[in-house]
Amino acid sequence: MKPTVTSRARVTILRKLRERLGIDPGSVLRLHEHDGRIVLLKDVPEDPVKVVFGVLRHLHQETDSVVGELRSRRTD
Repeated sequence: MKPTVTSRARVTILRKLRERLGIDPGSVLRLHEHDGRIVLLKDVPEDPVKVVFGVLRHLHQETDSVVGELRSRRTD
């Protein structure tokens, strides 16, 4: 495939490649230059569990007591 840059600076990505890489409308792509080449990477969002893993560690409380406290606040 040899895509051409349009007058609006757009490039078409072949459907088979988009499907194989899971690039859908709205997917975020990162573009950078490496050794004189253009590199296009699919931006993979961070796992939401990894983002919050360990955030309660500083409370020095058992998980069950923290969860119980949070649940009691919801009913107030």
